[in-house]
Amino acid sequence: YRSSMPLVKLVQGMKRISEGRFEPVPAVKQPEELRIITDSFNLMVRELTLYIDKSYVLEIRDKEARLQALQSQIDPHFLFNTLESIRGKALENRDRETAAVIKKIAGIMRASLHTDRPFIPIEEEIRLVGDYLDIQKYRFGERLESSIELPADACGCKIPRLILQPV
Repeated sequence: YRSSMPLVKLVQGMKRISEGRFEPVPAVKQPEELRIITDSFNLMVRELTLYIDKSYVLEIRDKEARLQALQSQIDPHFLFNTLESIRGKALENRDRETAAVIKKIAGIMRASLHTDRPFIPIEEEIRLVGDYLDIQKYRFGERLESSIELPADACGCKIPRLILQPV
């Protein structure tokens, strides 16, 4: 019993690990060999847990850094294209339409500067994409047609800010 019960608990601990539950097994005092195996197992469980936690944090930081890098590349390119569209049209003819486009640009710029909100509701992102498409329609006229369809079950989802506009 003193030999078999610690082995049973060790096997149960191994099964829990295979299920993703990293829990130590109760310490064994005797026999000496089983105590060494149990202590080693528990040390392995602690080290695996620390490694997984550290890897998870690093993965999250890496994804956040990639997202920030992508957004920093998108914003200047987007602003350049938009301002060029307005400049070209304004040279042709000054009108209220130009003022409306500038207002949309200001709204998009405001949204791009909200770095404290990396994720926004998909409806808000779709509105920003619609404003961007309106600006491009202003530039290209009848040559550009677009439509946006959003499934009802997607409403309420949050997505990274300004992620759809490049698409």
